[in-house]
Amino acid sequence: GASLEKFETVRAESPAALRARFGLPVTGPLIGIVGRLQRWKGMHTLIAAMPVVRARHPDAQLVLAGSMATDDPEGFHMWELTEDARGGDRRIHLLSNIQQVGSVQVNAFQRAADVVLQKSLREGFGLTVSEALWKARPVVASAVGGIPLQIAHKYSGLLCRSVEGAAFAIKQVLNNL
Repeated sequence: GASLEKFETVRAESPAALRARFGLPVTGPLIGIVGRLQRWKGMHTLIAAMPVVRARHPDAQLVLAGSMATDDPEGFHMWELTEDARGGDRRIHLLSNIQQVGSVQVNAFQRAADVVLQKSLREGFGLTVSEALWKARPVVASAVGGIPLQIAHKYSGLLCRSVEGAAFAIKQVLNNL
């Protein structure tokens, strides 16, 4: 009964189904960021990395899947900052629980991504990094908090300290796909 229904829901949100549901191209590299929309996650800053990435990979798409926490009054402000930084670029997709992006869709985004980013400015453990590594996705992440405990640089992922460093690391990963 219930477990079969949950399985069918997860299966329905396969990476291909997810791309179709949210209007993401089937081809071209997909770069994914998952996390709460808050200042310390730095999601909006990574938009600045895309022109550098697109110089080599012009069809690259960026998906920012952020949750809007009801207990965080800054969430909507961060949504606006991120939307402004996006500047109408149709290859940058800003999605959240407002568009019915929940844990099933986040799982599918992480599995669909060619590169998973976590460019936090401050971080605790960084569970989204663990999730991406568990799904065998290449990870580019900040060298902050508990993230360096999870990633051995150049072995299980790439650590970076700046947006420029993130852009370089993303290009390295995409060049090796």
